[in-house]
Amino acid sequence: MIVEDNSFQRDILEKLLDKLGFQVDISVNGHRAILSYKAHAKKGEFYDIILMDIYMPEMDGFEATKEIRLIEKKNPQFPRSFICGMSSEENKSLISKCIKFDLNLFLPKPISLNSLKDFLFHFYK
Repeated sequence: MIVEDNSFQRDILEKLLDKLGFQVDISVNGHRAILSYKAHAKKGEFYDIILMDIYMPEMDGFEATKEIRLIEKKNPQFPRSFICGMSSEENKSLISKCIKFDLNLFLPKPISLNSLKDFLFHFYK
């Protein structure tokens, strides 16, 4: 799932993932991502990877990740989602906050095809 409020960034990520053969769901903010996560979980479907923008209106990526992790904790039978935080801002305090909020990885934006391939290669290795 791509969770991104910026339509330009969403389109780029969707096209890159499509080019690599992935099926993608889109959410425009953290609140909608949680609704999508819950709807899929009810059907026994889970996201392997969630590409989560950090800064979004309504609910940011940190709060959305916190909610998803809470759902996973309450439902130990659910597989743990790999959540990758994304932002054009990259600094030590942001990386520390990603770790604190239990994101698995941070990718700086803009995300290129090569950086996405590298990330996916390591994930599926």
